[in-house]
Amino acid sequence: IKDLQTEDEQFPWKKPASAAPNFGFTSDTYWVKMQLNNTGDAGAEYVLKLDYPLMDEVDFYQYQNDQLISHIGGDSFPFSQRMLEDRVFSYPVSLDAYKTADIYFRFRSTDTMIIPLILYTQKTYSHQIKTENFVFGGYYGAITIILIYNSFLFLILRDKTQIFYVFLITSYAAMELSLNGIGNLYLWGDYPDVAKRIRPFMLGILTIFMVLLTKSLLNISKLTLKNINIEAGLWGIGLLSMVSAFALPFSLAIQIGMIGIVLALPPVFIAGIHSWLRGNNTGKYFTLGWSALVIGGFINVLRAFDLIPVNFITTYGSLIGSAATLLILNMGLTDRMRSLQKEKDN
Repeated sequence: IKDLQTEDEQFPWKKPASAAPNFGFTSDTYWVKMQLNNTGDAGAEYVLKLDYPLMDEVDFYQYQNDQLISHIGGDSFPFSQRMLEDRVFSYPVSLDAYKTADIYFRFRSTDTMIIPLILYTQKTYSHQIKTENFVFGGYYGAITIILIYNSFLFLILRDKTQIFYVFLITSYAAMELSLNGIGNLYLWGDYPDVAKRIRPFMLGILTIFMVLLTKSLLNISKLTLKNINIEAGLWGIGLLSMVSAFALPFSLAIQIGMIGIVLALPPVFIAGIHSWLRGNNTGKYFTLGWSALVIGGFINVLRAFDLIPVNFITTYGSLIGSAATLLILNMGLTDRMRSLQKEKDN
């Protein structure tokens, strides 16, 4: 930072092509510079926000009146060290009347390198936080209701499909808590390593219970792809992902977890289509439900590799898709119970 301050003109700064620069997966370190001017006759208070919760290292520097304000942080540091209690990284910025402030950021991450910086007034920032709380509260509230409902159904009916569904929802919700920063805010904030490693662990659980739920819900004896039984392989990679979450470096563990999901989705999806084509109404709900998650997840992957721009849809695609998936699958479970009841009555 001292080199940047004293030899600033020697560095080839580049103006970003978008409001949310996306450099995909990279091991490079990125520096960002901005200059804020207060042309008013009174001091102003702002909040500068990095609207991306997965940045491992975020170093903030503000020069004003020959003074340096700095903060070293990021996703790899305890949540209690953040300047503001936010699921992402937010920094208060004070500007005196007719003054200029130079601000620098240093970014480094093992996740995707996305840098959406937004400057808010205090009032706008508070309103935005309230909106986020409402959206995430509704999402996790709906998941909690579905969890409680299906847990009670399992206790009453003793149908293993319900408990498989409960484990699948729980693992996905925990992974989303890690991805969107809500888990850091409310649950495991002072354990940053847990926040990262919970993702490959939950991906392993998700892989296993995708297989179990598919077999139970569609009433099939085994999961195959081109007449090849792939259950043992999916179980193996699911268990490997769970173990590697705490035994291997995060970058390797998350790749194993993602491979498990990528390998599990095609046979699960194909099984749903075959069941639907055979006239099984539950298969229709199953296929439509997973379609929503696949589309949302695919959008997230495209964004991660900088193939599509960063916006509301691409940022929250998996969240929207997962909400639709959980609701449609729940409808499928309800339809299955009705079918079983009719068979019993007949």
